[in-house]
Amino acid sequence: MDEELERSMPPDDPEPAPARRPFFTRRRLLFAVGITAAAAIVISVAATVMYRTGVFDSYVRNQFISKLAEIGITFSAENVHLSVSPLTFELQNATFNNAATGEKIMFIREAKAWAYGPRSTFLEHEPRHTHRHHRHKGRRIVDNI
Repeated sequence: MDEELERSMPPDDPEPAPARRPFFTRRRLLFAVGITAAAAIVISVAATVMYRTGVFDSYVRNQFISKLAEIGITFSAENVHLSVSPLTFELQNATFNNAATGEKIMFIREAKAWAYGPRSTFLEHEPRHTHRHHRHKGRRIVDNI
């Protein structure tokens, strides 16, 4: 009976708990770096494919059309193109009409808007009236928008 009592009682010296491993081990760090690198490669390839196939062009075109529709203007263009370096937005044969009356507001044969830095957008086109424009390197440029 004494033996049963001794077995049921906890031992005086409990076994020491195994030492905890640090969370940031070399193996986990290399795994995280590998996953991050693979994700960066997949994202860059996907972005390149989307850019080359014109997904960004159609997205920008749809956003442009919806913003103009909010202010009552319908927009149609033969060509809308977005390029990355330098960041430019190009229009060809663009027509802007009043949505309520259908009256033609303006027609732009060719226009190119580009950004050099924060809040600096320029527009280059061949306007009908040149009195508001100045020349820069042989091109007519509209002042900052």
